[in-house]
Amino acid sequence: MNFQLKNFLILKTLKTFYIEYYKVLIYYLINSIKNYLGDKLYLYYKKNKYTIYILSDFLFFKTTNLTSNITDTVQEFNSKILIFLPLKIKNLKNNKYKIIYYLLGEIPKYTIEKNLIINGLKKTFISKLMFNYIGIFFNKFIKNNNNILYAKIIFNDKFIINIVLEENKCYCIFNNYKYDLICFLYLLGISMQDIFIFSRYNKSFYLKKLLLTLPSLNINNIINYNIFKYLSFFFNLSFKLNTYYIFNKVLNKNNSLYSYIKNFSNSNNLIALDFINILDILLDIKYNKKNITDLDLLEYRSIFTLGNYFTNQYSFYLKKFSNILHNDIFKCIKNLEKYKLNTNSFKSKLYFNLKEYLTVNPLVQYLEQINSFSEIIHKNRVTNYNSKLKQNLQIRNINLNQLGSLCLIDTTEGINCGLVISFTKNIKIEKRNNFQFPYLPVLNIKTKNFITFINSFLQQTYIVLFNNYYLRKNKLFNFFNLSLNKNSFKLKNISIQNMIYIKPMDMFSFAENLIPFIFYNDPARVLMGAKMQSQIVPILKNKRSIIITGYEKNLLNSTNLILKAYQEGIVVYVSSYKIIIRDLYNRKITYFLDKYKRSNHFTILHSKPNVWQGERIFCGQILTSTQDILFSEYIGGNNLLVSYGNFFGYNFEDAIVLNKKIIYSQLFTSLHFKVYEIIFNSLNKFSFEISTINLPKKSFYSKRNLDFFGIIKEGSKVLNNDILVSKIFITNINISLLPLYNLIYILFGKEIKNIKDKSILVSFGNSGRIVKTELFSYSSKIKSYLGYYLKCRVYICKQRLLSVGDKLCGRYGNKGIIAYILPSNDLPYTNTGIIPDIISDSLGIPSRMNIGQLFENLFGLSCYFLNKRLCISNTFNLPKVYIKTILYNYINNIKEKSGNLWIYNSYSPGKILLRDGRQGYKLSEPSFLGISKYSKLIHMIKDKIHYRTIGPYTELMQQPVKGRNKKGGQRFGEMEIWAIEAYGSSYNLRELLNYKSDDIIARTSLLSNLDNNIILDNITTTESFRTLIREIHSMNLNIEAFSSIDQLEGKILPININF
Repeated sequence: MNFQLKNFLILKTLKTFYIEYYKVLIYYLINSIKNYLGDKLYLYYKKNKYTIYILSDFLFFKTTNLTSNITDTVQEFNSKILIFLPLKIKNLKNNKYKIIYYLLGEIPKYTIEKNLIINGLKKTFISKLMFNYIGIFFNKFIKNNNNILYAKIIFNDKFIINIVLEENKCYCIFNNYKYDLICFLYLLGISMQDIFIFSRYNKSFYLKKLLLTLPSLNINNIINYNIFKYLSFFFNLSFKLNTYYIFNKVLNKNNSLYSYIKNFSNSNNLIALDFINILDILLDIKYNKKNITDLDLLEYRSIFTLGNYFTNQYSFYLKKFSNILHNDIFKCIKNLEKYKLNTNSFKSKLYFNLKEYLTVNPLVQYLEQINSFSEIIHKNRVTNYNSKLKQNLQIRNINLNQLGSLCLIDTTEGINCGLVISFTKNIKIEKRNNFQFPYLPVLNIKTKNFITFINSFLQQTYIVLFNNYYLRKNKLFNFFNLSLNKNSFKLKNISIQNMIYIKPMDMFSFAENLIPFIFYNDPARVLMGAKMQSQIVPILKNKRSIIITGYEKNLLNSTNLILKAYQEGIVVYVSSYKIIIRDLYNRKITYFLDKYKRSNHFTILHSKPNVWQGERIFCGQILTSTQDILFSEYIGGNNLLVSYGNFFGYNFEDAIVLNKKIIYSQLFTSLHFKVYEIIFNSLNKFSFEISTINLPKKSFYSKRNLDFFGIIKEGSKVLNNDILVSKIFITNINISLLPLYNLIYILFGKEIKNIKDKSILVSFGNSGRIVKTELFSYSSKIKSYLGYYLKCRVYICKQRLLSVGDKLCGRYGNKGIIAYILPSNDLPYTNTGIIPDIISDSLGIPSRMNIGQLFENLFGLSCYFLNKRLCISNTFNLPKVYIKTILYNYINNIKEKSGNLWIYNSYSPGKILLRDGRQGYKLSEPSFLGISKYSKLIHMIKDKIHYRTIGPYTELMQQPVKGRNKKGGQRFGEMEIWAIEAYGSSYNLRELLNYKSDDIIARTSLLSNLDNNIILDNITTTESFRTLIREIHSMNLNIEAFSSIDQLEGKILPININF
């Protein structure tokens, strides 16, 4: 076998940025300590003077792992990082010094896999886009057909002043206070005559109109105590002292950044002169002399990461308790000198623990571990919400300045749409947490191959190209291309300079790059397909996709679930638990594999070795494969033969008819964990719970899988109602007053005890294999706090086959529920006996504009017969005429090479004639047949089944409430109603829509029928229909009541509407 080393381009991506988290955190913590604690302190003790030097530059972290005796974890031990601050104590009398380490606090450990482990569960931090620029921004909006201009002066995230110019007035807004600008200038010592002197519009009729509309300028009329108190806090305002250095310093600080500020006064004049210049710029924008600045541009934002959050919380802690910390240091040093202790470290009384803040922060979320890919997607998300600037920022809108840095498609659905987005796959982070993305320079109408990076601010100086193909017949049209220039799409000549090229795959996130033919689909469906990539359940039997994008292997550079070789060497030992490699320096490196670990979503994380003993390994080579990574490629499903057509209404809308052969071959069988927790209490010496195999009144068969201590054995197969852990509760019986007690004690010499069986049994539907058992014992001190002395945790691994109600999905947002499972002999087949695996409805493709789904089916069918795989890059954006020609040539070649004449029919190209499986007759119309990749989603019917006998209803619509926690009932949505209509279950539909819904009279009648066996009344009008009638009446439309006849029973069904 020939080995070939590949040259990889090392980028500073998000992955490496998170590794540098500790360095960034130490840097910010050192600055916070210097600001709030200073460099040195002085202490007088017993006529001796001590100088305490705070060595903040030598701040360091120390990682500690809690022992298993006091840790209650699932599979990970809680780790913490201790923050130590070195202090140098110098005695000025004898010039001796001593160095001690001051323990400031602790933070959760940030692992190599970029995870936080809190309470034994893995969590991750969602980055945040923060507006971090200080300056002045101008913008406008339309309100009541009037153009309103405003200037936003930003000092920090808490202090913002808005100057608004309307048609006949100009006013300031700060801290929800609205104040006239001319009155505010008068408050600062500027009269109307000074405004005419310093303004460039002193001869303007509009400015004179603004001044004449003001009331009489009297100090008693314009002074507001709340406004004065608010402004004096920031500006040190005084009517006698005209020094406003704070405001003037902030404005003049950014002269090099903003072009508008260069007109401002650079002298130490009053701040009011700057307000006059702002008013002049607003008038310039009003008369179209200057352009406005967009506040939503990406260059004004930076990434707020976990390190920033830690430092902000710690800075707040130091600012609040700085004086107390000074006294705490003094007391600790006095104790060291008084008792002559030899310890080199001490702990603060105000111990800072960030774990409490992280448990309530919405940006710290449980890590998605459904599959190997969902973890990457979750860590790549970013929130675009900024509460301080939410009033004027259009944060949900798509800005063309975000191309290359943020994915414009990948976002969440629902109320958070546009607020939670994703980074592109090759984004780079600068030192100031700004964005950079890769591009290719265009020189002499040719794209160069070397990659460079550019930020969004410099991007506006270039013309951005997205299409690198010139395939037009007329050569004159090849010199023009659609490009992006200054946040607008234009047709540009490519021969001009200052042009860059961005690859289409660099504009998408990780999920979108797994979708082939992405440019031939609706963006809304691409969004759904990208979201479902992170919801795919790992299955036992995976197959590599026939149609790939080439990015499946690149994902392995971002995942942490597989092991990679650190050094080049030879494999010495391989087993299911570890791999040992001897490197070039004759060192043995041992790699341990994850075996049957539980994820946060109760799926299994399992690794298998991918190398053999004696194999030569290169640096960076993949050593293991997981449940959905096979042959160094991400695999999340199977290739199925799909037929698009109608099958007696069972596949109505998005429903799917499944071949029973798929279940027998276990193509979509997945493994899941069920965890049982058993605690053993100890109330006192005479009342306690124990586990033993000597259970009373239990047969030998029921205890066949228990060990000597009464705990289930690992590897045993358990069924419903089998014993997992034997547990008995023993208490003394107080019968000392009865003569029987004395007799029993004389005969047997023992006290009578009450024994109650509390054994834990396997619940219904959770049968499986015992994978692992865990025991946690606690000391007496912790036992008094928790209330129990022992905890046992049992893991059951169970298989889940496909069943009616499970959900399957493709890569284009085409998802559906399995509505019916048929044997193979009842399904339609081709002339050669090929039977489709699933039958889906064909109406969902044209209505959702999934043309790429059809291309995948036809190309997949051709590659299946040719025994080949096809790689379709996301840059494949050819015109439809070319791709149709290629496709028909593929199908025609298969017809000639394989000899299957039925594959290509010139009268109906792309469609195949089928025969009925039950009768053998030919179907009247041909059906579309192809091979596509389908996956199993985590939304399975066994997790969704829920029932209730009684429960609450909503007050307005009288519908059952939603959710298990609220004891909700059946809520049938649109797709569920379609499935019932497809089955023709009219009586079930009537029961769901009336007797179990908002028909109060029918509901009362059903209750009487169940309790007293009274005949059910006729169905009346529901509350939702009454609400509809009310809304129709509000539009001056009338609906009259009428009667209908039940064709089955021959009775008249009155419809009485009580208005």
